[in-house]
Amino acid sequence: MGILMKLADAITVLFLCLVAFVGLMPLGYVFLPSDHSLHHHIEDFMRSEQHYLVLEMPPFFKPLLYYHLLVNWPLAVASLYGFIFRKSWVSTTSLILGVAFASIVVPVLGELVGSGKGSFELIRVYAVLFCLAVVVVFRSLVASAATKTKTA
Repeated sequence: MGILMKLADAITVLFLCLVAFVGLMPLGYVFLPSDHSLHHHIEDFMRSEQHYLVLEMPPFFKPLLYYHLLVNWPLAVASLYGFIFRKSWVSTTSLILGVAFASIVVPVLGELVGSGKGSFELIRVYAVLFCLAVVVVFRSLVASAATKTKTA
């Protein structure tokens, strides 16, 4: 059980770093002015990855990005801080983040698969992110249950 928890901890740190740092790239594309040089670099990257959701911006996708910026990103930063400094509340924030992130990825995956526009690589990336979010949820539940058992 100890080895599985260490593996889940490593996956949790990877997930938190991805959400806190890499997840800002689509947000930069949306919120930076179109004449900013970083905007052009992000656009080139999104074109090379065939990420049509960011480039075409369907009506449902922009609110998901706002939600990611306002809810998921602060939770990821707080959870990363709590995980590094071994705070007691990290299981709660990780659980909330995992559930919130998984609930965002599901409609994106549905659009990618249902529309037929999504490339295999893009679908695979979002599927892996969904699986990472599920692992974080289970890790948070197990860690929370273990903490409550020790205190009882």
